[in-house]
Amino acid sequence: MRIEKVTLDKKHDFVNFCKMHRNTVDDSYLSDHELELFCPDNEHAYMIRDEQNRVIGAVSLLMHDEYKNANKARFRILFSESSDPMVFKLLFTNILSHLNLGDYIYTFTKENKLEHRKALQRIGFEIERYVYVLERENLEILPSKFPNDYSLKTFIPGKDELVFCQVRNEGFKQLIGYTPMTAFSVSQMMECDDYLDDGILFLYHKNKPVGVVRTGKDYFKNTHYATVSSLAIIPEYQGKGLGRQLLRASLTKGKENGLDKGFLCVNADNDQAAKLYEQEGFYKTESFVCYHFIKN
Repeated sequence: MRIEKVTLDKKHDFVNFCKMHRNTVDDSYLSDHELELFCPDNEHAYMIRDEQNRVIGAVSLLMHDEYKNANKARFRILFSESSDPMVFKLLFTNILSHLNLGDYIYTFTKENKLEHRKALQRIGFEIERYVYVLERENLEILPSKFPNDYSLKTFIPGKDELVFCQVRNEGFKQLIGYTPMTAFSVSQMMECDDYLDDGILFLYHKNKPVGVVRTGKDYFKNTHYATVSSLAIIPEYQGKGLGRQLLRASLTKGKENGLDKGFLCVNADNDQAAKLYEQEGFYKTESFVCYHFIKN
C-alpha cells in the first residue's frame, strides 16, 4: 500500500471514497455540496491505495477560521475500510505532521460503529462527549408567546453577523466542545444548501439581543426537514422559558417554508435542553460520539 497527498488531479478519487463511506461516519462535511467545495489546496488531505491502486483509506483536516482561532481542528473524514490498523495509523501520522504542540483535534463517529471507535482509540483518541440526533414528526406546534418588551427580529446579511456571534457564543460558552464562531463563518452559512433567507431569528429584550436560533432546510429519508441549530440564550436570560418559545418560533418558520418535520442535535450532557426538546415532541433517532486528541 502507499499513501499520497490529495491534489486537484486526484480529487475525484477522494470524493468518491467519501461518498461511498459517508453513511458509516459523521457526514456533516460529506454532502454533495460540501464535497463540491472541497479544495485540496485549502486543507490537508491524504489517501491510501492498495496494491490494486484502489483507495482504501482517506483523511482530511478542516481548516476553518473558527477552528484556527481556538487552536482546534476537525476532520472532514478519517476512515479506513481496511482492518489493518496500520492504514488508520498511517493516515493519522501524516495529519499530525501539520499540527503544532497543544493543538486539539476532534471527530465524530456513530456510537454503534464499534470498529471505527476502536480504531480511533488505538491511535490515542479519547471520548469527549456524546451527541444525540433528535427528530420531530410534524411541525404542528403551539404558537410562540414572549413576555412584554420582547420581540423577534430577522437576521439582516451584512449587518448582523457580529450580533449572531455575540449571542450564540455567549450562550454556548459553557457547553463541552464549545467552539466560538466568527463573523466570516456566519457569512459563509448563506452559501450553504440548507440556508433559508428568513431562517435566522434574534430575540430582543427591548434593545438588547438576548437569544438567537437558526432554522435551515434539509432533505433526507424522502422528507423535507426544518433543521434547528444555534439555539442560544445568553446566561442571564436563561431559565425563563425563552428557549422553548424560540424553538417554537424556529419550527413555525420551518412550517412557513413548506417543511414537514423537525431535526436537531444536542449534547447528551445538556440535560435541560434535551428535556425541553423531548417535551416539545422530539425523540432520539441516533447517537454520535465525539473523540478528541491533543498533540503533545
